[in-house]
Amino acid sequence: MKTKSSENPIKLISFDLDDTLWDGQKTIHTAQQAMQNWLTRYHPLIAEQALNGRYLELRKEITNDHPELSYNLTFTRKEILRRLFTENIHTKDKALFHAESAFNAFFEARNQVFYFDDALKVIGELKTDFQIAALTNGNADINATGLKPYIDYFYSAELIGAAKPDTRMFKVLLKDAGLKPEECIHIGDHPEHDIISAQSMGMHTIWLNTQEKKWPGNSGPKWEVQTFPQLQQVIYKICLHCT
Repeated sequence: MKTKSSENPIKLISFDLDDTLWDGQKTIHTAQQAMQNWLTRYHPLIAEQALNGRYLELRKEITNDHPELSYNLTFTRKEILRRLFTENIHTKDKALFHAESAFNAFFEARNQVFYFDDALKVIGELKTDFQIAALTNGNADINATGLKPYIDYFYSAELIGAAKPDTRMFKVLLKDAGLKPEECIHIGDHPEHDIISAQSMGMHTIWLNTQEKKWPGNSGPKWEVQTFPQLQQVIYKICLHCT
């Protein structure tokens, strides 16, 4: 297959990020622990309150107060922290300052991701034949994660203003790339957010099921893989089937 040839039936491969390219659960757990450690060191009372459940209570409050921003994970986490500090008789300016500092401790660790085996190797090889896109509901920084050199298009829920399974992210990608849905393959770990949503747009999909979960429905996806070498093979199978 020639490099990004106009003869290729598939022009672009898009990937979800958390739990698709890297272990999202492990990454977030590590980041939350880094934030908790920072709070314990500099604000032990607030750290204790967070551990005792106030953090989760505030998350529910903020979701109720700002349902229109439920897709914005950065806003939600910063607002939780701001309210925690405000409740502990910090001035507005100090609450904002401390909340930002606590979030920075989280965000630095959040971008020290745990890539799955062969993920970057396979993406680098795919980039010789396809454009590569990343579509995420999360708030990872592709510069800090080392992903940017591999990516031609990047979209997040925060940038678009909507989270998958809302299809706006896919629509913007197709418009910006100037491609038809059938010229793209989307790869992700989430049955609804990634596979069903992308399929509804007419895109090819591959379920990257690294944890070997059971598909939550009667009919499973057309293509399913557990590893990145398998993924690479299936992508080229789809190309052959499309010719």
